[in-house]
Amino acid sequence: LTNISILSNLSKKNLLQPQKAGDFLQRISEEVSSSSQALDDIIWSVNSNHDTLEETVARMGRFPTQLFDSANISYELFLDPAFEGRRLSMEQRRDLYLLYKEAVNNISKHAAAGHVTIQIAVEHNQLLLSVKDDGRGFDSGRESTRHGLKGMKLRVKRWRGKILIESGPGRGTFIQVMLPVSR
Repeated sequence: LTNISILSNLSKKNLLQPQKAGDFLQRISEEVSSSSQALDDIIWSVNSNHDTLEETVARMGRFPTQLFDSANISYELFLDPAFEGRRLSMEQRRDLYLLYKEAVNNISKHAAAGHVTIQIAVEHNQLLLSVKDDGRGFDSGRESTRHGLKGMKLRVKRWRGKILIESGPGRGTFIQVMLPVSR
């Protein structure tokens, strides 16, 4: 809301320069959309009706459509039918969804990918989330100053899970997250 307020004031100050004012108005629109999505995610994550892994995975399945269709990125989504009856705590559900969103958003923003494969399965009381793209990749051995990958690693560590990130320039990126889930 602070960003929207600042951008609104900047657009008012630049009314005599339509191009500048238009740029600020576009940024306001993006901020409102982003804020709306974040609020929707918060409301969803605290609703106990969504405690099942099945419900979480259903929401995850809808998310890439929004990003990838508009970016002309094809994708495949493979979902394990073994989700029924498994429950997640509110915190674990939120972290799983945010891990997933970060991986998918990174592809949309940075990868220049043409195709993405997403797999979500349960094996031996471990939730496996794999996201692979054929994009430009990055040097995964180099320490990143970005918060996205660091945040992903912290979320996985919180649940005593594991994360594997394989990438290299021109080789695309593969991310696999393993989180313990109860029966």
